[in-house]
Amino acid sequence: MRDFVAKISLTALFVLAIFSASAAEKVTFEASSPLMVAVGEAFRVEFTLNAEPDANTFKAPSFEGFDVIAGPSVSTGSSVQYVNGSITKSFSYGITYVLLPQTAGNVTVGAAEAKVGGTTYRTKPLPIEIVNESEGGGSGARQQQQGGTNRPGNAQADVQGQVAKDDILLRAVVSRSSVYKNEPLHVAFKLYTRVPYVNIVPESAPSFNGFWSQDLSDPNSARVGRETYNGKVYETRVLYDYLLYPQQVGSLTIDPVDMTVVAQVVVQSRNADP
Repeated sequence: MRDFVAKISLTALFVLAIFSASAAEKVTFEASSPLMVAVGEAFRVEFTLNAEPDANTFKAPSFEGFDVIAGPSVSTGSSVQYVNGSITKSFSYGITYVLLPQTAGNVTVGAAEAKVGGTTYRTKPLPIEIVNESEGGGSGARQQQQGGTNRPGNAQADVQGQVAKDDILLRAVVSRSSVYKNEPLHVAFKLYTRVPYVNIVPESAPSFNGFWSQDLSDPNSARVGRETYNGKVYETRVLYDYLLYPQQVGSLTIDPVDMTVVAQVVVQSRNADP
């Protein structure tokens, strides 16, 4: 009987250790919203923590340029999974607001703030492009307005009309344009998108003639963000990340990188099946 009690105690301690390790996971605090909305169009902004914040420590941004028509609305969720002998516990704490844009232009939702275990966490600011309804041509707004047609043979034209030339961009972002020999510089190849995409197919790899390169890319960590470029707001993703060391004096060129990005658009079918 004593041995049985000992086994039960050890099992309980083992499970407790697993849950303690899960509770000690890294705290994340993120904000999400649409990239582009029309003047007078209500939309949601959500702030999400993977842990419960300390009481009365959440501070919302000022929401300058928007009217707050609902919120804050708090939601929580948790789950426990047991897979192949491993127990994983997850928790989410969400605060949602419904906003109404006041005027057209580029407006930024500032950082929200909260404390978990006495440590302060902040979200990244969210740039949002506010357009007049007639200007909503470039991503989701244009897709809703056009919606496809029933005319035979027009599907390809509909798709091409829904994705503008600047809806998907690939840029090489260099930290500096003038350096000494062997002085490091940073270059990141970043994908800028204003429409959903389902696949990325590299056609050529980065080539750095005249440089010694160190690959900083992490395939297990997708570095995504949101930026304003040429007056438009994009979702960004770092595809390649390098540290370069020039090995000769003179003008050096970073060769271009080619890739195919498959965009996801909605086209109404002529048939009953979508």
